[in-house]
Amino acid sequence: ERILFERKGKMAHPMDMTVVELAKAIQAGKISPLESVEACFERIEALNPSLNAFVFLCKDRALKEAKEQTEAIKRKEKVGPLCGIPFGVKDLEDAQGLPTTFGCTAFAAGEKNEIIPNQDSIQVKRLREAGAIVVGKTNAPIFGSTIISKNRVYGTTRNPWNLRTTPGGSSGGSSSAVAARMVSFATAADGGGSIRNPACFTGCYGLKPTRGLVPMTEGRNFGMERFVHCVSFGPLTRCVEDTALLLDVTAGYHWHDPMSLPKPSVSFRNIVREALTRKQSRRPLKILFSSDFGFVSHVDSDILMEAKKAVQKLESFGHTVVIEEFGKAKYSKLPDLELGWAMAMGAQEREMVHDAIGEENMHKVDKSLTR
Repeated sequence: ERILFERKGKMAHPMDMTVVELAKAIQAGKISPLESVEACFERIEALNPSLNAFVFLCKDRALKEAKEQTEAIKRKEKVGPLCGIPFGVKDLEDAQGLPTTFGCTAFAAGEKNEIIPNQDSIQVKRLREAGAIVVGKTNAPIFGSTIISKNRVYGTTRNPWNLRTTPGGSSGGSSSAVAARMVSFATAADGGGSIRNPACFTGCYGLKPTRGLVPMTEGRNFGMERFVHCVSFGPLTRCVEDTALLLDVTAGYHWHDPMSLPKPSVSFRNIVREALTRKQSRRPLKILFSSDFGFVSHVDSDILMEAKKAVQKLESFGHTVVIEEFGKAKYSKLPDLELGWAMAMGAQEREMVHDAIGEENMHKVDKSLTR
């Protein structure tokens, strides 16, 4: 790697920095936006062939934006808080000029129903207005319907920790890209775990924001808001403070989403920073732990062992952990949540696409949904 900078007394690649660290270095003039984006593509070119996290890149446009920002800084112009920070956009979300396929062959490049949006989603728009630079689209399963990131348009995305395993879904392309440190962060969306489980699979930080905190515009082509009122936009990052900073930028009402909430009166990043320094924040907590929640039929023994190590660590910090094993037999009448979710998503997908492309083209989608 040829692009290295000093970080805490050691030489580091810009993509190894957190969003907060990289933004601070750019604002201080230690790294230029152009160097930041060049470092990003250096990583992508080295790692993406093995991971398939990014499925579409816009290198020329990203470098052009980075050069313009670099010149603006030289002229001592005011720049946004995310100036020069490269990021990926999940392929269920619109980024102006980049294809949105939803992982579906009916919308693949060159198809009659190919979608090239002429505007960004609200989340992407606010990130770009703050100076962040889109470098490409990240992979996702068809319409975000599974917990692995695989589709017939772009294929399978791999976990950077182990190429034989999945980075999760449906935001697996984003989690793979962030965990592999190809980008500082990536966008995601979560209805039934699509931010949280990829974060868990790859060691990233994933928070499903309160519905409406970040305006939701995913799938407006299909009137998708009628169906997935439980879905929230949010970022995938490598630490809590980065997510707090990004939510400060993206949160707030927008008329495109009637369910969106007013801009919070407090800074999430300030709350996180204060929590790290206030003695009051270190008071003991009462934490509930369960390995089955009353319906999980099986947990691998090695996973359970690591979870219990985490419980012991929390207790060593002075917290009280209440262990509650509900027992599947006790709640055997609970519905199969995974099956119910899959059935609901399958019905939703077919209705949305039918409305968009017509019955005569549905055979392509049916093949995608059944393979």
